[in-house]
Amino acid sequence: MGVPDPVANNGLSSGSGNVVVANNTIQGNLAGAGDGGGIALVGVNGTEAGNNINNWFRVDIVNNVIVNNGAGVAGGGISLLDSSNVFIVNNTVSLNDSYATAARAFQNGDPTQAQNATTPLAKIASSSLQGGAGIAAYGHSSAFRAALGNGGPAAHRFFSNPTILDSVVLGNRRFQWRVNYNVAQDQAACAYDASTGVNPCFGLGHIDVTDTLVAGAAAQDAAGNDIAVLGGPNNARLSPSYSVFTATNVGDGTSGSNNRAGTQSDFASAYANGQNGALKQLVFAVEQSIVKGAPVLEVQEPTVATTAAAFDEGGNFIDLRFGPLTRGTCNSALTFTSPECSQTWADFGTYQPTLLATAGNFAGGQTIAPTGNANQYSLFVRTLVQNDRNGVARGANWVRGALQQ
Repeated sequence: MGVPDPVANNGLSSGSGNVVVANNTIQGNLAGAGDGGGIALVGVNGTEAGNNINNWFRVDIVNNVIVNNGAGVAGGGISLLDSSNVFIVNNTVSLNDSYATAARAFQNGDPTQAQNATTPLAKIASSSLQGGAGIAAYGHSSAFRAALGNGGPAAHRFFSNPTILDSVVLGNRRFQWRVNYNVAQDQAACAYDASTGVNPCFGLGHIDVTDTLVAGAAAQDAAGNDIAVLGGPNNARLSPSYSVFTATNVGDGTSGSNNRAGTQSDFASAYANGQNGALKQLVFAVEQSIVKGAPVLEVQEPTVATTAAAFDEGGNFIDLRFGPLTRGTCNSALTFTSPECSQTWADFGTYQPTLLATAGNFAGGQTIAPTGNANQYSLFVRTLVQNDRNGVARGANWVRGALQQ
């Protein structure tokens, strides 16, 4: 939201206006060529931003379940650029992925150039591990930074710096993509290696300390995994409070301020992209669209997203594929189209906290009184947040995240 107008405003956005995003489930989306798989805020603030931040346009993101989304660069859950007056309150931003497969994630923007290199090392091209798989906040564009100058609050002059409160931002994952032109790029050499879990020619994983592509996501307890500032000043970090992360680290601002660590088991029902019948659904889709007898290079049960690359296209040529392709399934042998299916339907992930989590890791958020915080939240937002995503009253415990129980 918010559209830059480089002609009329010297590259500045005219702003988004004041927006409230509340009580949604945002799940299973992909921003394959950029940032913000669930929500991408671009240019919320622009020409209206002066010395008094209370006069800036504002976005409130309240009571949303933002899960199982992916981004080709960063911010699988939420990304922000030139969007500083943003409040992220009582949201569940979990199990989102940043894949680093879009052109911007590679140093020269086009990894296929490595095939023309003359040394073995140079024939390997890898994307950079991106920070903020849950929430990624970018440094201001040059136009917005110049417009602000020394005006406005110091904490908002250099990068999008949202208020993150009472939110659960855990279990998000970061990946890298690599192509190795030292290996013959043919069907025989590029067969999936079940022993390593990666394709020796190209594929998704993470680069370990020995500079080897290995299967799976990068360490989720590392600083910058769940939230990060990208392209901002050195050592810039966000300042969340009363929130839950995969781990708490000084380096990304998640330590202190009544934040704590949680685990995926704090959810009664949750899943990571690539699980829960993803292969079954993928095979069904292939059967409907591929000519009978056509060769299939690789089929394996994906535990993460898989990729397909069109190397002769350049740019954003890496296609991401993940499942499940539906929100849930019938709890029986019925097909999705059977009338009886609705009677036995079960979501793959509801993201309700367990009873242990409501009394433990998710407990004790910062209460927002319906009649208080008048200078910080509108009456509309204060009223909204008294109940959770499903309309359950939060009460005295004030459980963190979008769901009370």
